[in-house]
Amino acid sequence: MLPFQDIDIDAKAKLDYYLNNFGTHNCNYAFANLFSWRHKYHTSWCIYNNCLIIKFLINGKNKIGYLQPIGKNIDPNIINIMIEDAASQNQPLRLYSMTKEFTDIYKQTLVGKKSYIYQNRDFEDYFYTAESLRTLSGKNLQNKRNQINQFKKLYKNSSYKLLNNTDKEEVENLMMLWGNEKALPDYGINEESDMIRQSFMHFDALGIFGIILYIDEHAVGFSFGSYLNKKIFCVHAEKANTKYIGIYSYINQLLASNLPQDIELIDREEDLGIIGLRKSKLSYYPEFLSSDYYAISKSDETEIWKLWKTCFGDSDEFIYSYLINYSKNDNRVLKYQGDDLAAMLHFHIFKNRDIDKIAYLYGLATSPQYRKKGFACDVIEKSLQELWNNDVKIVFLIQENKDFNSWYNKFDFTPYTESPLYFHSPDNFDFGTGIIEQNFGIYRILHALDYLKIYAANHPLTNSTFYLSDTLFPKNDGTYKISNGIVEYQVMQTTDYIMHPQDIAKQFPPDNVKLEFVM
Repeated sequence: MLPFQDIDIDAKAKLDYYLNNFGTHNCNYAFANLFSWRHKYHTSWCIYNNCLIIKFLINGKNKIGYLQPIGKNIDPNIINIMIEDAASQNQPLRLYSMTKEFTDIYKQTLVGKKSYIYQNRDFEDYFYTAESLRTLSGKNLQNKRNQINQFKKLYKNSSYKLLNNTDKEEVENLMMLWGNEKALPDYGINEESDMIRQSFMHFDALGIFGIILYIDEHAVGFSFGSYLNKKIFCVHAEKANTKYIGIYSYINQLLASNLPQDIELIDREEDLGIIGLRKSKLSYYPEFLSSDYYAISKSDETEIWKLWKTCFGDSDEFIYSYLINYSKNDNRVLKYQGDDLAAMLHFHIFKNRDIDKIAYLYGLATSPQYRKKGFACDVIEKSLQELWNNDVKIVFLIQENKDFNSWYNKFDFTPYTESPLYFHSPDNFDFGTGIIEQNFGIYRILHALDYLKIYAANHPLTNSTFYLSDTLFPKNDGTYKISNGIVEYQVMQTTDYIMHPQDIAKQFPPDNVKLEFVM
């Protein structure tokens, strides 16, 4: 394994030598960014063969990523060392922020030839000339000038000053106000608040530069960043109270106008695929966007990626978002034929107000060359068995291929017509069709006794006695008597009224399909 160590302020001088001289034009290579976000991403670094390697946890979770190694001369053998480091933690090599030049080198290595290499529009940094953001000249930016003039006209008691390390409390308060306004989850606010806190704790050492804006002596907005090198400034944080018309346009111009004259470019970072943020950044007409490359060494992830793209045609950005955040070894069932991924299926655990374990099946796909061989049924059956073993009460899915009838005639699913499925996940990832009104699914009850106890408690007037015959899960077989909110069960058949899984699904449907993500 490579000798990685946690990033700390004492490492700045050593890392700056590499970052300033060999780093790419990307905010990922700004020491202030690496340092201030270190608690979320668990950032670490090492020097190997005169190259700097940065390692981190993607989105602060369990998957490891590496920035492109940088140095005066990069030995291609460093890739083999990095893949060994990743493999020691049972992970593929995931490379981020690769330049075109490094990507060409990587493609020639044995690892690179088998990797999936892609570009991700969501991660492209926006670069503007400092002059354009200072002057906002030209027809394209007329609207920005109008917004600033309106701001100055409406708020005559506005003023600003350059940030210093004593402004931490005001900046943190603005951050909390902004988070509440956007109704963001606490963890998102806390992570960015920690970044701001770390920036102010080491304000001078990190070379932080920024402005804070006041109206009637009350702080209403701020913007700050650090120098990527002598010519490029990186904006790391910018927040404002949007009840003041034109405030973001004004803050943006104030920051650019106060930067040293020798700064030529301003990097305002990526938009993360957020539509509103993308629209805002494009409205300033960037000089260019960074064109970084990303790579994942051959692994289950790359094979899933390729099969997903073949079967569903989704963008690399969408597939990345799903695989990195939601696909794990323990929630996917893969069927290989030799080196080929023939079929796959993922499952996720949700809950609602009544049921603690509701499964959702997602991304069933079979490679075109392996269709009509029963492989789809194989991964479905194995997934359902794993969910049964995990005490899941009920399982849903939205049927993509309407011609695939095995859901009904082999696995006993039935349509749910009460209402569309509603998914709530931490990053608002859409597990459905993209249109909530069209999220009608099909479902199957797995643990019948557990499910029926919940149903009976919610419907105390229900009275029914039947024998359940479940071919797929014979442990469900038995006589059920539902009365006065209670379910009595015995293995022996004591009634001639026989029901099957589809029958009980139709007769005792769940009341609530607002699903909250668990794992």
